[in-house]
Amino acid sequence: MGKYNWKDIHDRLMKHYRLRTLPIVLKYYEKKEDMLAVPGLAHPENLCTPCLAVGQAVALGSAVAITSENFNTNYCRAANGFAARDEKWYSAEPYLDRWSQNLGSAQAHHKAMTDWGETRHEGFAVAPLESGIIEDPDCCLMYVNPEQAFWILTASVNVEYKKRTFTFLGESTCSDSWMHTVTTGEPGLAIGSNGERVFGGLPHDEMILTLPMEDVMRSLEGMENIRNGREFLAYPMPGYGSFGDISRTPNPAFEGF
Repeated sequence: MGKYNWKDIHDRLMKHYRLRTLPIVLKYYEKKEDMLAVPGLAHPENLCTPCLAVGQAVALGSAVAITSENFNTNYCRAANGFAARDEKWYSAEPYLDRWSQNLGSAQAHHKAMTDWGETRHEGFAVAPLESGIIEDPDCCLMYVNPEQAFWILTASVNVEYKKRTFTFLGESTCSDSWMHTVTTGEPGLAIGSNGERVFGGLPHDEMILTLPMEDVMRSLEGMENIRNGREFLAYPMPGYGSFGDISRTPNPAFEGF
């Protein structure tokens, strides 16, 4: 089974957080040969992008491996560390008049994207978490609504507290989510941009949450601590109602405060 019991982790995530789609894992590979040698990963011949591959894994349970040749734009290729960010890329001219109304703003966006430094990749793979196909993933990714995000992150700091901060880049949610997590080791929470909505199939009422596997395990442990004997502390939270009489029915979550 290896380091993790993937089926058990999947079942516990579904039990506590009731995800509507599959939690998945992803991994960047320095050498595509190493990725393509992993059993169970399908390598499409058609054009693809990381957000599309993520959407296929989340919605369809696909295990997808893409290489630099699959990318349909050099924008996504360089953003994900598959190619050097050259002068043309930093010029941001294709971005102009779409997401930015002046060149300085467009260039500032490109400079703000997750910086891979000299790191280069040749492969990017995604698979359902429960499959165990990717044994040592860079992070776990879930499509979540705001309340699910609250519980997952709150439970992850139940044992050892740490304030979480997130970024908002604008278009290019991949930079705020999985690229942020892979490069910093910190959770990423992203609203969802054009790529994730159009190609990744991210529902309009959900966001992308990415976590290192260590934080996934902390979240499951923390949620089980929180719920121990307290069935009212769970997802979905039971509604009290705007016209409830707190003097008659105190909120047990705040007893003793």
